[in-house]
Amino acid sequence: MSHSRFDEHGRTHRGYAPSGYGYSGHHQQSPQPSQYPTYADGSPAGYAAGDVHHPVRQQELMQAQSWATAALVLGIVGLFTVPFILGPLALWQASKARRVGHDASAGWVLGWICTLWGAAVLLAPLILAALFLGAVSS
Repeated sequence: MSHSRFDEHGRTHRGYAPSGYGYSGHHQQSPQPSQYPTYADGSPAGYAAGDVHHPVRQQELMQAQSWATAALVLGIVGLFTVPFILGPLALWQASKARRVGHDASAGWVLGWICTLWGAAVLLAPLILAALFLGAVSS
């Protein structure tokens, strides 16, 4: 059994005719955005709060995906270049993605690895110099 996107009157599941189609041979204009029913917060009626099909929520999720990807790339590149800079940047991008609800675990973990690796790379010479100077002076 095939399910159609349109009901028996040719309307979509939201009650509007498909764009480009008119009834009885005359041209029917699409409703302007201001003519659509809305909630008090301005979101279109028919969308629940947090609905992934809501246009604003879809844009948030796409932005979160790009933040998660940026965190992953920064974490990978940070392992081989400047971990003390790219690690915190990866953590920052991953935290923005996680705040929106996107799973950015790979970027988060790599960000911490880079940050800790960068701290070790920066602090190791200082610790060795302090140990060497302590051994020479005694």
